[in-house]
Amino acid sequence: FSEDRRYFQHYGVDFVRLLGALYAILRGDLQGGSTITTQVIKNTLLKELAQARSLERKFKEWALALELERRYTKEEILEMYLNVVPWGGNAVGIKGAAEAYFGKDPAALTLAEGLYLASLIPAPNARYQDLKGVRERMRLLLDQMVAEGWVSPEVAEAAWREPLAPKGWEVRYDGEGNLLEARLVDPEARILRQLDYRMAPHFVLEVRRFLEARFGKEKVYGEGGLKVYTTLDPAMQRAAEAAAKGARLPEGAELAIVGLDPETGEVLALVGGVR
Repeated sequence: FSEDRRYFQHYGVDFVRLLGALYAILRGDLQGGSTITTQVIKNTLLKELAQARSLERKFKEWALALELERRYTKEEILEMYLNVVPWGGNAVGIKGAAEAYFGKDPAALTLAEGLYLASLIPAPNARYQDLKGVRERMRLLLDQMVAEGWVSPEVAEAAWREPLAPKGWEVRYDGEGNLLEARLVDPEARILRQLDYRMAPHFVLEVRRFLEARFGKEKVYGEGGLKVYTTLDPAMQRAAEAAAKGARLPEGAELAIVGLDPETGEVLALVGGVR
C-alpha cells in the first residue's frame, strides 16, 4: 500500500516506524508514524483533533488504533479507510472515487485504475492535475508489488501498458506504456466538483452530528451496527438539488433549500450553500 507498506504485518501501530516517529516527536515533529489504521481513527473518532499537533493526540491515535485492530479484520479496516480518506472534489468513498475518475463501480476497476486511485492519496486534488507524477508513483508501486510477491512481473507489465485515461484527461501512450502526450481538458477539476456521489451531503452531515451528540463517536464509528432511519424524501431531494443546480444567481451569491413537512416540521429535503 502506498501509505502503509507494512499494513498486514502490524497491529494498527507500526512499531518499526514508531521508533523513528518517537525520535521525530522528541524534535517537535508530531506527523510521523501514521498507518492506515491510525488514519481511520484520525478521520472518524478523532476528526475534530485531526489538525491538532499534540503528543496527547498521538497517544490517543495509537491506543484507539490497537483497539480497532482487535475488533475488526484488516480487510474491514481497509474498507473503512477507503471510505473516509479524501478523494478530491465531491467524491465520497471508494465508490464515489471510482465513479468520479473512471465512471465505474469499484469491482470493475482494472489493476492500473486501482493503482491510479491509490497514487492520488493523500493529495488527490493536486495529484489529479499531475498525471506524469502519478504515473511515476504508479511505477514505484508496481515495482514494490512485484518485489513483495503481490503480482507477477507479467501482470505488472500489462497494467503499466494499459492506456490509462482518467476523466478530464486526453492522453496518448507508446506501446511500452510510456506517456507521450497528456492534456488536461478539465484544469479546474470541474468534473469532480459538479457531480455529487452522495445524495444529500448536507442532510447526511446533520444526521452524523446528531448521532455523534446523542450516542458518542465510539458507538457510531467504533462499534457500528446502527440502523438509521431519516425523514429524507429522495424524490423531493433530487428535485431540490436539480433546482439548486439550475438556478441563476448573482456573482458571489449562494443558495440553500429546505423542504419541510408542514404538519410535522420534519426535514424532507436539504441543499446547503458552499459555506
